[in-house]
Amino acid sequence: MLLGNAEIGCRTFTPEQVAKTIAALKENPPAPFDLSVQTRVFSTKFQFVETELRGAAWTTREVKISSLLLNPDVLEDLQELFETRVRPFSAQANLAVEVPTLVQGKIAYTRDGEPILSPMTQADIEKGWKEILKRYLRRLEGFGWLISRAEKQAFEATVAAYETVLKQWVAGFRKVAADDEETLANQLVDIIKGRAQRSTANDRLKDIDIKATVAAGIQKLRVTEPSVKLVFKEISWESTRDGEFTNALRKAVPAEQLKDWFEVFTAARERGSSS
Repeated sequence: MLLGNAEIGCRTFTPEQVAKTIAALKENPPAPFDLSVQTRVFSTKFQFVETELRGAAWTTREVKISSLLLNPDVLEDLQELFETRVRPFSAQANLAVEVPTLVQGKIAYTRDGEPILSPMTQADIEKGWKEILKRYLRRLEGFGWLISRAEKQAFEATVAAYETVLKQWVAGFRKVAADDEETLANQLVDIIKGRAQRSTANDRLKDIDIKATVAAGIQKLRVTEPSVKLVFKEISWESTRDGEFTNALRKAVPAEQLKDWFEVFTAARERGSSS
């Protein structure tokens, strides 16, 4: 039969095309489904998500100062009962750092391709994070945070953009904080020495390098790197049968979104997987 009269395929499959197809399959092989075995699959429109924001709360960070430095008149046997903490950056709560501006979850740019900058304080940074959570997540009382699978990709993209802003804000705050560390350390040292001079136990501090001790405590605050951590978890089949869970779901999610929110269907199981 002539090729032109063929009912299936009207062009030849050249050796070059065969080689190209084989190479493509090696680079991106299909899942090894076993079509001879089928299994029941459970799927939902939602997932649980756990979030953790790190490195943003600078003004509430505390430096632990030896009780002996601030309470030299306390009896030595009682020193362990006292713990003194100082918030060295609390006075910088209104410090504004210029960072890229987020518009609808994306970094905004000028016509020249430069990010549009806006001054933001720590309160602004924390508010931005809360707004992202409010926009994408729903709180299930007693169970955790829920996200729609349809919004998961947009949520992850927004979080990635926010993390970029967070890191730049922390870098800017650190720079200012580093410039102020010397002044801050001197102020704390003056306070400690002033209290020590008014104490009858001043001699107990004579062998302590007060400034070095305070400076070391402040520098330890630099170790936390800014980041956002996301952990997604699946809803179990058992939860769909749990009255407490389904009641919490109805309170948190609009009724129109709950239509067919989970399904069970038949699919081919991946070859080599267990039942």
